[in-house]
Amino acid sequence: MWRSRARGLTLALLALSGLTLAAFSPWSHASAQRVPTTHPKARVAEHAVAQRLPNALTSGLATFTTTPVRFTIRVNDRAGGVDHRPMVYGAWDPSNGDGEVAVIAAGGGMESTYGASRVVNHHSWSLISGHWYRVGFAQQEIGQVLAVIWAIRQLGAVQAIASMNVAGTMCSGYAGQFSQTQLQSLVRKNSGELGGALVGVRRLRYRIYVGGGHACALDVRTVIASDRALNRTDWAIRFPVWGTPLAIRPPVPASVLPGPPPAGGLLPL
Repeated sequence: MWRSRARGLTLALLALSGLTLAAFSPWSHASAQRVPTTHPKARVAEHAVAQRLPNALTSGLATFTTTPVRFTIRVNDRAGGVDHRPMVYGAWDPSNGDGEVAVIAAGGGMESTYGASRVVNHHSWSLISGHWYRVGFAQQEIGQVLAVIWAIRQLGAVQAIASMNVAGTMCSGYAGQFSQTQLQSLVRKNSGELGGALVGVRRLRYRIYVGGGHACALDVRTVIASDRALNRTDWAIRFPVWGTPLAIRPPVPASVLPGPPPAGGLLPL
């Protein structure tokens, strides 16, 4: 999805709740890294900012650090003049940092491709070109969703918009946007990992809908500086299932191939 460095933003976000995902660099060997819990003063500052948000929204955002969730992302990314419309299916358990994603990608006249990734106990595997490898992109996809949630809590300042019925639940709507200046300010006030992940993000607009005590939907539009051009990416994220326990397991060891995945396999979006 984003073409910025999502690894650092993922780690910085998860540090806020004392949770971790394995460190990730695209198609490098999977490794484990534990992130220290955010300093208590930082938690107090975050709490103070979050209180500017409506109570329903504050409560809904907080569930991302306490409750397992399944989500889908419909992506519309036009980079390099090519229209990419991947579909992402994912799950995230904040209690242990486990997660998984499946990606169906098509665009530019090419046939659809499929890939999947899992992170279990801070180790990662990905299904690429029909085989499992010890690399991961689940952290990137999950981290980018959580990163927007984290930024909303940090920067606040939303306005109420029309409610929307999401899968039978009437959800209250809120909208906001982050300018390049705001994002740069957030970079300066936070960790180097967070700053590195936000490099290239010029603008971010969002609409979030909450109901029943959790988020129902999140629509995001980002403008990213990449390859000397500005690329726009739209996400339509839905959260259909909250609170159902996740049982994410690593692939059978015999099915995991050694070494890096082959060139031309499904790459991170």
